[in-house]
Amino acid sequence: MKKVADYIFVLGGAIIVTLVFIFGLWLLGKTTDIFRKPVTSPPTAATTTPPTFPHLEFDSLSEFKKLVLLSKEKSYTPGGDVKSYSHTRFLQPSGEFSKMYLYTEISFNGGKLTGARDLYVKFKNFGGHIKNKPLPVPDSLVSRLLYDADNIQYVETITNPNIAAVSWLDIFNDAAGLKKPIRFDTFVSSREEAWIEKIELYYQCSRETECSIVEVR
Repeated sequence: MKKVADYIFVLGGAIIVTLVFIFGLWLLGKTTDIFRKPVTSPPTAATTTPPTFPHLEFDSLSEFKKLVLLSKEKSYTPGGDVKSYSHTRFLQPSGEFSKMYLYTEISFNGGKLTGARDLYVKFKNFGGHIKNKPLPVPDSLVSRLLYDADNIQYVETITNPNIAAVSWLDIFNDAAGLKKPIRFDTFVSSREEAWIEKIELYYQCSRETECSIVEVR
């Protein structure tokens, strides 16, 4: 009987020790939780879409000086005749120019130019059928064409495929220095009637200088 009693005593003690150990672990865990910092995920960086300016050059034209070269003029080349409906102006530049754009709106049958129809422009006998890809502009029912005058690519005639290049900006600066007028010629290359709704020059003066372009007779 004594051995049985001793065994029960030892077993009970072991159970008590085990329970105390488990309780201690539980208590330790609770105490540690008090001081443990909450685990948080790092903030996700906000994704922002960079602003886009699809018509940057066009939108900046309001900051430029403007000269209207033509407005509401019929222009086409019936039977290949480039003289009857071409238009000529004489311009006198002064000062120094830092930037220049040529902007035009042309309509054909109330809409945009189609097919091989294009715009022919010369300043001081430099230019022709413009072959540049126009700069981006807002859409419209008519053709709206915007060109950087510092880099114009053209062909002299439609039968001559050789592309030449000219800086009309340089031509205006040179003419201003020489105080000589510039001849401007233009027409729409089209066998059917077209209209030049407007052709305008936009220009900026070099820093801290005055500049102008005026039409002279």
